[in-house]
Amino acid sequence: MSIGLPVYNGENYLAETLDSLRAQTFSDIEIIISDNASTDATEGISRKAAAEDPRIRYVRQQNNLGAAPNYNIVFELARGSLFKWSAHDDLCHPDFVRKCVEALDAHPHAVGAFPLTDMIGPVGEPVAQSDARPGLERPEPSHRLQAVLAERDTFPVFGVYRRQAVAATKGHGGYTGSDRILLAELALTGRLVEVPERLFSFRYHPDQSIAMSSARWFDHHRREAWFDSSRQGKFVFPYWRRVAGYAGAVRSAPLTRGQRMRCATTIAKWALGSWKGLTLDIVSLPVQISDRLVKPS
Repeated sequence: MSIGLPVYNGENYLAETLDSLRAQTFSDIEIIISDNASTDATEGISRKAAAEDPRIRYVRQQNNLGAAPNYNIVFELARGSLFKWSAHDDLCHPDFVRKCVEALDAHPHAVGAFPLTDMIGPVGEPVAQSDARPGLERPEPSHRLQAVLAERDTFPVFGVYRRQAVAATKGHGGYTGSDRILLAELALTGRLVEVPERLFSFRYHPDQSIAMSSARWFDHHRREAWFDSSRQGKFVFPYWRRVAGYAGAVRSAPLTRGQRMRCATTIAKWALGSWKGLTLDIVSLPVQISDRLVKPS
């Protein structure tokens, strides 16, 4: 069982997250830390943990590649038949991995398992709780896709997955919302089993990527560069990119013709319901052009 932990300047929560992973009751794990050329105490925290625990491997990138390439690197370095991503600022209950592995053992045709989620604040204070997601377990792929499209978050991405299922996806894309496309790809590959226990704590804090966007709808540039440093200064159309990503997920999934048609209908209905976002993407073009003229890319 491999746990991939990509991180950049994560000194604020990294040690606490590593403690929660090292405390897993399913002990046959490896933890791969890929440090995206951090400039804070991340390297020291990681090397100390690796020296204390032989299950931890620490790799440091020479340059900051962006979050998406770093997320993909930890998967490429993984050696286990099961895999889980972990952000540097989230927490896992000691039974997280064990309960997810047991769920996969009990459902051999499922490709992944994930628990219910608690949302916490900067110092661990309760914020909210996720609802159950039975739609991800349904046998019809279009119903599972609909369950992905209907949710505002992507917490199940941090579940435990069979390696071959993750390998069949395109991985994390270098653009805003790519985790939604990844989750759609996984859900189209097979069922995702929900463990009915709150074993995952997703932390909201001012330094995370979802807090980077300003109040202006158009200001996605910093987040885009955060995902992939090579996209600095590129034009961004997140909703249209998401439509294309979902369509690509359906094209590459192991589906029958009828299943593809039902999934295409599901995407079309979602796009119609997202017309405001799609329209704002188009309206943002003059603003993005203006920003490029005013500021050097």
